Amino acid sequence: MIAEKTPYAAATEYQRRIQRLLSCISRSVVKVAGGHNYSAPRSSHHLELPDGQPVALAGAHKLMFNMEPHFRVRRTESQAGLHYVEIVGYRYIVYDSGQREVLAYHWHPGPREFVQTPHFHLGSGARVGFDPLVSKTHLPTGYVTFGEIIRVLIRDLSVQPSRSDWEDVLRRNVEPVPAQ
Repeated sequence: MIAEKTPYAAATEYQRRIQRLLSCISRSVVKVAGGHNYSAPRSSHHLELPDGQPVALAGAHKLMFNMEPHFRVRRTESQAGLHYVEIVGYRYIVYDSGQREVLAYHWHPGPREFVQTPHFHLGSGARVGFDPLVSKTHLPTGYVTFGEIIRVLIRDLSVQPSRSDWEDVLRRNVEPVPAQ
């Protein structure tokens, strides 16, 4: 956990870490959606790419990517007066060049959600003997960090890194992991 003096500083530091991770695959800039009132109890925010739209990724497969990590800023119990970011959900989606979903990592807990745990979807863009039933299947994953997604994109899906030090960036920008 990274603790900061103000709710704004905690949210800004989280945004900076996610931006550095994103810089491994894209020059896009993440922005905060959901307002900037980080002090409001139970107030939820998320980061998104410009206009919430997928960005094109360099590489042989012409993939596109979108992200939406959700967070709250909380006051620490053990360090008086400090604040930290609590991750409360995410959507990381990879598309093919026709914007068909290839794969998606989701965690969207909430009272109205059928599946409360982190899971994976395999979309029609994966072209693996697709059956419509497959896209509706929630394959359990456990919590997945944004850094792990970046590593999969580069290592396994042949996305061309935007920077030569991408492995160091992933190592240095560890994200907060929710309490289990």
